[in-house]
Amino acid sequence: MVFLITPGGSKLFSRSIQARFFHQITTAEIKQQLLAQDAILKLEQELIVQGKVLVDWKQEREIRSLLKRQQKKGDTSQLEVPDAQATVRDETTGEIYKVEIEVDGAYYGKMLQSKINRFAASNKPTIWVTTPDRAAMIITKISNHPNITLLVV
Repeated sequence: MVFLITPGGSKLFSRSIQARFFHQITTAEIKQQLLAQDAILKLEQELIVQGKVLVDWKQEREIRSLLKRQQKKGDTSQLEVPDAQATVRDETTGEIYKVEIEVDGAYYGKMLQSKINRFAASNKPTIWVTTPDRAAMIITKISNHPNITLLVV
């Protein structure tokens, strides 16, 4: 199920929360967001077992907005914008770190390999979220990139 909030209903939230809402969304974005939601739920379960907790989740739109501000200041180091970014806290050490989240699309061949290579080149911890029907293909493609792990939802 997908629930949408009316403009009037969104005004019941603080401005910082309102900024995270999608006001217009395409069918492709709905599918991606549903896969991302499945990824959040599964990732939270896996993190609990590891003694960690998910403390924040930024969507691609938020990340792009931050990136544009950084680029205006001259920072052009970002190679690939992920579909989401998770902030994780290790409950034992208190360490807080970020993980890039890529929700698998309908990429194949050179386009898929190019996208994987860009995430690999970043050296940032990255979770590639995919469905069971694409898992075997994706695991083969990311196997030589230690910063990319697979999450099947």
